[in-house]
Amino acid sequence: MDQEAEWRFYAQALTKRGYVVFEAGSYDKTATPETWNMVTKVHQRKIELCDIVAFISKLDGSLGDHSSDDLEYARKFKKQIVPAASLITVSTDSSEPEK
Repeated sequence: MDQEAEWRFYAQALTKRGYVVFEAGSYDKTATPETWNMVTKVHQRKIELCDIVAFISKLDGSLGDHSSDDLEYARKFKKQIVPAASLITVSTDSSEPEK
């Protein structure tokens, strides 16, 4: 969740457009392996339930290891995978998405 502020922006914008948003969720990077395993299972279940998997690339255009794993998991379930930015159009003078 290195891009937590960006995810919040997209989650709010997509919700305003009528999408049901399953957010990745926050986690403690020092979590035990057991906790991390549970967080991963819950996140994978969200992927299974969704219609579209939206992602945010890092500033350099790459994806983190966890994001790459998530997209591979989504492909396994033949989910539509799109950049989050492609789901909204942002007006130049506000954070409200255009309709």
